[in-house]
Amino acid sequence: MKTRLLTLSDIHFKEDYAENELINGIIESFKLKVQEINAEHKIDFALLSGDLAYSGNDDEYPLLLDKIKSCFNNIRVFSVVGNHDVDWTYLKEALGRDNKLEKLFDIPRDAIVKDLNNSKGKFKKVFSHFGGHFEGPLKKINELIPNSDPFKYRFHPTQKCGYVFFESSCLLILLLNSAWYSFGPGVINSYYDDKFSHINEKGFQTLKEEVKELLGEKLSQIGKQSYFYNKDHFPYFKDITEIIEQNKDVRVISVAHHPPFWLKEKEQFSNDQKSISELNQLLSSSDILITGHTHSPIGDPSIINNLCHHVSNGAFLDYHYIDNQLNETLADKFPSNWFTVIDITNNTFNISSYRLNSQQKVVGRQTQNVFTWEKIGFVESIKFLPKEPVAALNLPPALKSSFLDQPQVDVVPVSIANISDLIVILKEQRLKEFDNHDEDISDANNLYEISSDNETYFVIINTLINSFKKLSMATEFSELVQDPFWGSLYSKLTSLPKGSKLPIIAFYDFISTNDGSHISESDKIYSDFYQKQFALFQSFKHYFFEKFEELYTFTELNIIYDCFIKKK
Repeated sequence: MKTRLLTLSDIHFKEDYAENELINGIIESFKLKVQEINAEHKIDFALLSGDLAYSGNDDEYPLLLDKIKSCFNNIRVFSVVGNHDVDWTYLKEALGRDNKLEKLFDIPRDAIVKDLNNSKGKFKKVFSHFGGHFEGPLKKINELIPNSDPFKYRFHPTQKCGYVFFESSCLLILLLNSAWYSFGPGVINSYYDDKFSHINEKGFQTLKEEVKELLGEKLSQIGKQSYFYNKDHFPYFKDITEIIEQNKDVRVISVAHHPPFWLKEKEQFSNDQKSISELNQLLSSSDILITGHTHSPIGDPSIINNLCHHVSNGAFLDYHYIDNQLNETLADKFPSNWFTVIDITNNTFNISSYRLNSQQKVVGRQTQNVFTWEKIGFVESIKFLPKEPVAALNLPPALKSSFLDQPQVDVVPVSIANISDLIVILKEQRLKEFDNHDEDISDANNLYEISSDNETYFVIINTLINSFKKLSMATEFSELVQDPFWGSLYSKLTSLPKGSKLPIIAFYDFISTNDGSHISESDKIYSDFYQKQFALFQSFKHYFFEKFEELYTFTELNIIYDCFIKKK
């Protein structure tokens, strides 16, 4: 028996998109592709992994719901919230009479938790439009769809999380809310409007940039999100525990907007030898985790903490490109738009990724916009990981054995069966010279070209910090490629045969610990480094794809990152 689901993320639907000819053309082409896929094999349900609206207001969701109903006729749809589904206009009320939005940047996280647990709490309203204008009506639509597979649906009206259990197919879907600690665009825009609305447009834009730089880390949301902000965050633990215990063959799919590396450190890692991290508790019961948020091209699934497969959705509509007035062509406005189809059987699953192809055709004297969705990726027969009890001692996998014997594979594609051997070879060639991750070793000799499982990898060792500095500081592209590393990488990318498959760029960093370090100390060193580097890595990817037009050509590159501990 095969279960087919379609998943997409990051629609960012704005009110004016409803009458936008280009957006409607894309949605119509998507509707036709859904019909085609459904005719090949019935789509059992669709999952939306957050950022449905742009600013979480009450005008966006009804318009989006009309589009969803049209595209998924007689197909059940379930959704989680994302940071753009937060309507932070309610913060003025929540923060008190003075309405000083800058207070938000210094609010202790436990203050939000306390407010959410208060029956009169005001933060609960931030997802009210999602619940009232989207999830509620969607639930009624789902109930009217005839289906031979009965299901149980629970969704908490306050916590905005829940689950779906399909009895016949024995499939459990966990719908998680990772966005309670997120800022929607409304809070930043309201802050600027309150502070600088009296200033002319040119001065306003200058001050906005100055404020962004001044606030710095306070605006960063990496390492601040949570799947479980407290024990009541997911109120259905008893239900799902019973379902899993009573159905030994159940497959569990967890859906959240933010990927795991956006979570708080304490949620990812546990220094307590008598307990495991909250994230690992979730992963140990899940077979697949589906997320969105990063807008990255869809690649092969990864394995998180050796417990669960991770499928990261690309953006369905990316407003950064659509609304940029400098982007005039279709290729500029819609460079990377995605959705995914997952087919699940008893012991394996397949992933098909679809990307939007947009072009203009001249018919007679008229130019027509043509949108089609092409299947550009297919990974088949991915085996589910065995469900074994999670060890009480929860350490990053790179610490569970000697250096690099079993590296962590948080973002390394599953298809690289020999990744351990690959890295060990590089270690023997180059790494024994390096004892500290921040040495200035950014040179072309750290770039390796490796072929594995019909893929080409440009493997880069201990250069993320320095390569990012060069990228961010360069004002001209000609200046950037004078750097030995960047010059070598750009030369390799541009020398690829026309039409060939783009390589995967893989950054790896290594840090060292002393022989006398306690395990808990090593764990802390690793987790601190991991958090810091992943935040840097996300900034690096944005710079890579956006700063220079010459690099924009490679927006479909899959760039991955991981770091390991080297014991002296």
